[in-house]
Amino acid sequence: MRRRVVTTALLTGCALVLAAAPASADPAGPTNYTSQVTGIEPPTDTIAVAIRGGDAFVELTVAPGTTAEVEGYDGEPYLRVLPDGTVERNEASPARWLNDARYGAEETTVPPEASADAPPRWEQVAGGGTYAWHDHRIHWMVPTLPGSVDPTGGESQPVTSWELPVTVDETPVTVSGELTWSPPVSPLPALAVVVLVAALGVISALRHPAASLATTVLGVVAAGTVGLAGALGLPPGADADPALLVLPVVSAALVVVAVVVRGRPGLGAQLIGPLAGVPLLVWSVLLLRALTAPVVPTALPDVVARLLVAVALGAGLAALVAAVRAVLAPPVPPAPGDDPVAGSSDVVVG
Repeated sequence: MRRRVVTTALLTGCALVLAAAPASADPAGPTNYTSQVTGIEPPTDTIAVAIRGGDAFVELTVAPGTTAEVEGYDGEPYLRVLPDGTVERNEASPARWLNDARYGAEETTVPPEASADAPPRWEQVAGGGTYAWHDHRIHWMVPTLPGSVDPTGGESQPVTSWELPVTVDETPVTVSGELTWSPPVSPLPALAVVVLVAALGVISALRHPAASLATTVLGVVAAGTVGLAGALGLPPGADADPALLVLPVVSAALVVVAVVVRGRPGLGAQLIGPLAGVPLLVWSVLLLRALTAPVVPTALPDVVARLLVAVALGAGLAALVAAVRAVLAPPVPPAPGDDPVAGSSDVVVG
């Protein structure tokens, strides 16, 4: 029975890690770009426009009693907010499909029935008068750097200006903004944290394997904090990566199992503790760019989020070393007084 519990825990953890790794949508990630709203013309206090995730999402908030409509890329109606706060999206707009992914047509396909000339097919996507979406007018549309940017310049540089056409109570309004590129930050502080946490975890594992769980718990707290800070407070339409929430939970669950089976003989019981940190390693890889990107899209200050990612990475590396040690080390003999045939179905008659 014990062996079945251990095996089930290991397989379940591995399955959850593999299932959580791909994101279900196109969330904001660490970036060097920042898009900012610079003005609304003519001025109006009935709408508010903000940028989320550095340059990932446009967030539109419309005051109650006001109607607002956002144009798509070909002048077609794309999004509208009704006076009662209902938000509707035109499923026949090509922008509706292009906005599913950051790089638009490179990552998604527009169905043939979607056309700027097609009659609108409105579907409700939110309430409360607020919605966010990928708008390709506010960010750089290819992974390569703009030709105007000098990556060796060591300072923030303007990339382009942008405009977003919105009709507010039948009055044309233009939301203006600017896109800026900033150079990478030094990874040395974050790498120092990675080395420190990993070293502490490895030393703990070498001295007493059970003590390495404390490092994993520290990594779970760090990863969970960043995951929650990146997901909480997002407006409708803005996606968070589910893996950044699921993976710390998987680690925490494996820590609990490791505590339950601690001290029991067998490689499986010894491996659960170290493997509890492996989801943290996967989590850290998903956010590896945070170690150098100046913008880390969470509610935390960028530097705090960056250091917490480093803590999780260090804990994951320490867990990997502990797992290798558990496999290579000789099996732990049963403690004095333990019955080596406990739980066996064989009965020996003397």
